[in-house]
Amino acid sequence: MIQDNRPGDQLVMVFWLSPPMIEDKSAQAMLESNLILGVLNSRIGGDGKASFASDAQVTVKDANGNVLREIKDEDLTPTLSGGLHAMEAVFRQALGPMGQGFHWFVFDGASVHACSPGSGFSVQFAGTNYTYDTPVPGCTKS
Repeated sequence: MIQDNRPGDQLVMVFWLSPPMIEDKSAQAMLESNLILGVLNSRIGGDGKASFASDAQVTVKDANGNVLREIKDEDLTPTLSGGLHAMEAVFRQALGPMGQGFHWFVFDGASVHACSPGSGFSVQFAGTNYTYDTPVPGCTKS
């Protein structure tokens, strides 16, 4: 997870559900071809309550600068759709109001490989470019 604490009590987060985070081999395979991201853009008020930007717009590029294609809800497989809804529920339950502020996206991740050096990606969100370098922690060493 990338956490960006900004001036003015703004908090931006980008969460990549990478294959090494999951032990289940079939889920790992699904995450190898589908890049799943959760993004949050919030402001924390003086009373401690968070407000969230409702119009999350994300552009993702692979390590070669190619824009990744977003896979819309209606094009998700039933398994992927169910997994995404489960992840949303986990975030809402574990993080309360902050979890409810996350927006989730699925991209064609065929060109991104969590455990291959140099095949990371960048995420343009909330006016900033965030970069994930690979290999990520959790990858087996050869």
